[in-house]
Amino acid sequence: MDAIKGTDGKPAKPVLTVSCRADGLYAVIAWPEAIPLNDRQHFVSVSWSLDGQSRSSPMRASAGSVTFAGSEAKEWLREMAGAKRLVVTVPDARGGQSASFDLQGVQAVQAAIGKSSCG
Repeated sequence: MDAIKGTDGKPAKPVLTVSCRADGLYAVIAWPEAIPLNDRQHFVSVSWSLDGQSRSSPMRASAGSVTFAGSEAKEWLREMAGAKRLVVTVPDARGGQSASFDLQGVQAVQAAIGKSSCG
């Protein structure tokens, strides 16, 4: 995974987590740089690509993370099947930075989710 410049200007690494909670499936990218939002803004457009195939999606946003939840998270993980690398660009306080994630092992995560009552 690539480091980006965090809020303090020092290199920091975004973290991608997938979790199954009582209220559903979540795919969250913790972003070390502030994501500027106004009082009415709850989503940001995030650019992402799987093995070079680019896409853009609205993701729920907070000051330090972007999230897919429920069926959106499940579909996003389904799209990752067979992919080797995820690159995400988040519109942060620096105008947008990109980070890449190695997707080795994502199929095991997908299988575990498929066996659970989550999502």
